[in-house]
Amino acid sequence: MAVGGSTLSTVANTLLKNYPQEVVYETILPKIPLLGLIKKAPNQGGGDTIDITVQYGNPQGVSNDFAEAQDNTSTVNTARFQVKAGDIYAHGEVGGKALRRTKSRAQATLSDLDRGQKSLMKSLEMYTKFFLINNGGGALAQVESISTNTITLTKRTDSIWFAPDQKLNLSLTDGTSGAIRTGSITIASVERRNSSGKCVLTFTGNVTAGIAAAAAGDFIFIKGGHNGSNGGINPVGMLGWLTTPASNDNFFGFNRFVEKQKLAGHFYSEPGGSIADKLKRGLAEFALDGTTPDTVFVNPLNYDDLDTLLGDKKVIVQKGSDIAEIGYEAIQIRTGYGLVDIVPDASVPFNLALALTLETWTYAHVGDNLFMYLKEDGNLLRAVANRDAYQWRAGAFPALYCEDPGQNGRIDLAA
Repeated sequence: MAVGGSTLSTVANTLLKNYPQEVVYETILPKIPLLGLIKKAPNQGGGDTIDITVQYGNPQGVSNDFAEAQDNTSTVNTARFQVKAGDIYAHGEVGGKALRRTKSRAQATLSDLDRGQKSLMKSLEMYTKFFLINNGGGALAQVESISTNTITLTKRTDSIWFAPDQKLNLSLTDGTSGAIRTGSITIASVERRNSSGKCVLTFTGNVTAGIAAAAAGDFIFIKGGHNGSNGGINPVGMLGWLTTPASNDNFFGFNRFVEKQKLAGHFYSEPGGSIADKLKRGLAEFALDGTTPDTVFVNPLNYDDLDTLLGDKKVIVQKGSDIAEIGYEAIQIRTGYGLVDIVPDASVPFNLALALTLETWTYAHVGDNLFMYLKEDGNLLRAVANRDAYQWRAGAFPALYCEDPGQNGRIDLAA
């Protein structure tokens, strides 16, 4: 088939060249400061695992008595995490009519393809942002209440993960265990903030008609996104690495319960005080254990609270990405161990601060690019079997890992 004197393959290749890695970085990274500021490692994670060894204990052969010191001798304690790259797939389409334009409409054809590709990139951007933070279970949000064909979310700020036409599953669990409830529902519209300050999802039919057992308290997933019920592997993000592990923890093959803070990060939560008080006190508590984060990521609403509180006394700095020439605004606060930058990122849950030592984190991904076209058969565009359309496929296969979780932590800003 010809398109304006060119084959579909020629048009597709022209489109592909418009999105090299630097363009993807320049498009994606300004909107995801957390991804922009940590190290990226292209072409890593294509094997079975990325093996990360973390030391969490020193030899204990110490005493003021020689013989006792000898008797106290022990080995270095290390944890080995066998990190697996996750799967994020995206499919885009362009109608067959758009590809059968005459030569005079060749530019319009490229425009249709370009528009579709940019939209596909935005979808991949959203899920990259989501899984960079998520604990690996895949839960987008939680149900506060159900009324006929609507669901109200427990947190309005989770509205960023939803859009019309999304197909959703529900589960009693957050995806790190359990399974989905039978059935699915499709979003008709999203009211991101109603008169009560809540996010309300409206569906194409009654919620319980699509998922009979749906209930308040359920977790919400993109269809196929529950890690315990899908055929792929969900990427594990910050809240998988930084958590309070249970006694039966099995994180990439290791039980972190043996040394929670050094292997799963610190956590600070105390009632009272302003947002600045909580940040400074939390960082001070971490420093007692030798943990000295350099950058704290917060939700933009929490950043606004801090900005308002500090007023003219605040110090604004710019932090640069390690890849593209992109800068991020940060408020600097003074701690007992030095200056720390506070950066807003919409993917961070409201009222939670991620206190990170940036050099300990790496975002690895299979291939040269954050996203890749899936065209091992040589076809970037392929005909859709049951309708007049052509489809292209893309994917991202990331693996976030931390080489020293004990140098990071979480601070509860709501207490």
